[in-house]
Amino acid sequence: MGQLTQTTAQVQSILNDSDASNAGNTSISDGSDTTATALKKSGFFSLGASSSNAPSTDRSVLITAVRNTSASGEIRYGQIVLTESGGLYWAVDDGGSLSSWAQAIGTTATQTLTNKTLTSPVLTTPQINDSSADHQYIFASADLAADRTVSLPLLGGNDTFVFEAHTQTLTNKTLTSAVLNTGVSGSAVLDEDDFASDSATKLATQQSIKAYIASQTSGGVTASSTTTFTNKTINASNNTLSNIPVSATALTAGTGISLSTNTLNVDAAQTGITSLLATDIKIGEDDQTKVDFETANEIHLYADNANKVTVDANGMTLNTGALSLKNGATSAGKIEFFEDSDNGTNKVTLIGPASTSDYTFTLPANDGDSGQILSTDGSGVTSWVSVSTAGIATGSVTTDKIADDNVTSAKLAHALDVVTSLGIGGGSTNGVSITQGAIDIKNGGAQSYVRFYCESSNAHYVEVKAPPHSGFSGNVNFRLPATNGNANEVLKSDGSGNTSWGTVAAGLSTAKTYFFGQM
Repeated sequence: MGQLTQTTAQVQSILNDSDASNAGNTSISDGSDTTATALKKSGFFSLGASSSNAPSTDRSVLITAVRNTSASGEIRYGQIVLTESGGLYWAVDDGGSLSSWAQAIGTTATQTLTNKTLTSPVLTTPQINDSSADHQYIFASADLAADRTVSLPLLGGNDTFVFEAHTQTLTNKTLTSAVLNTGVSGSAVLDEDDFASDSATKLATQQSIKAYIASQTSGGVTASSTTTFTNKTINASNNTLSNIPVSATALTAGTGISLSTNTLNVDAAQTGITSLLATDIKIGEDDQTKVDFETANEIHLYADNANKVTVDANGMTLNTGALSLKNGATSAGKIEFFEDSDNGTNKVTLIGPASTSDYTFTLPANDGDSGQILSTDGSGVTSWVSVSTAGIATGSVTTDKIADDNVTSAKLAHALDVVTSLGIGGGSTNGVSITQGAIDIKNGGAQSYVRFYCESSNAHYVEVKAPPHSGFSGNVNFRLPATNGNANEVLKSDGSGNTSWGTVAAGLSTAKTYFFGQM
């Protein structure tokens, strides 16, 4: 298609010159097509297409366009109509002639839509025509607090909605907690006084039930009537029996039970009961103080409405309170710990002392470390301490607390390790004091000495004794040599206490030379 030869101003001039006398004859041509484009500004101009919804051309604008083309799929002829009422219509050629008119949809116009798909439309009071289109189903809803979704079931065929006030027959429906008012009728409700059909799926009416019971009791049973029942069971939870003498029954008294005219007596002392077995049995003063077998394989002892003791497969558990062990006048209370029965019947017994007052010990909150001992603070609060830090209070171990010869070598299985010092027989005052690197032998008024016994039953000894006080002018210190010396050498001093090994000077009598009792 070529380009239009007219300018915008020329097109506007042509439109302004159009009138009723030349309507439809005004044209705008282009450079290549020989067919003109006809314009109608007002007045009447015939339509090239016709249909049931053809627009009125009165006071309308009609635009007709013709293209000189016969190519397949190209529009060769078309009309557009703008009506005074705001309608928009158009038609295009269809095999050489205009098609039916198409109409644009107005936002407020009342129009009939055909073959249209509405996606997620919002409908306000929608209406559906009935079969004769003279009445409508009008859908209305109350004011919702939020959006609500109504889901339709997946139907296997055509179906009908169920409405509240509409009489309908329901098939294959389940009513949950249904409330049926007025009356019930239908083939599933039978009014048979004799229950002859004996159905397992149908209901009986109240009148038929009453009539059937009356027929089975020979005219019915009243409060004052006398009726003999044979092979009947009376449910005691729903019926009360009174004024029946025990003598008129088949009851017989067993051990611990006695019968009177209208009374069945249970003796207070029961000696014939050998077992009471039940899944939940209680024995006690009341429901607060009892022995309760409320849990399988367990026994619960209650006092003051509290489960004090539980006995189960693992043993006995004291749930609340304290455990007191007494033994009357026989001995103090005790606990016995038996060894595994596979090993024997030996036991360890913990027994209370003959105390003059009460004592309370509080155990530590953990199991301590290896080698630690249990120590008390003097007020009964115990803790785990190491032996090196536990210590023994000064003066707490005295002769009256350790019996004579009670500490023997058999009871000191290992070497005695004294960390600081050891005092024997008076210690630093008048006994033997052993400290790190030093031994002091003191006395109570006599010269101190050391005796070295022989190997034969301690029959002989050599004694080394300090000189008397009068012979001292000061302390004497001897320092031994660092070697064994040579044969025939003697120990000699340099006059300052330092000793060494040396030979005997000439003229020294060997007969008068002694060292520790040897020549």
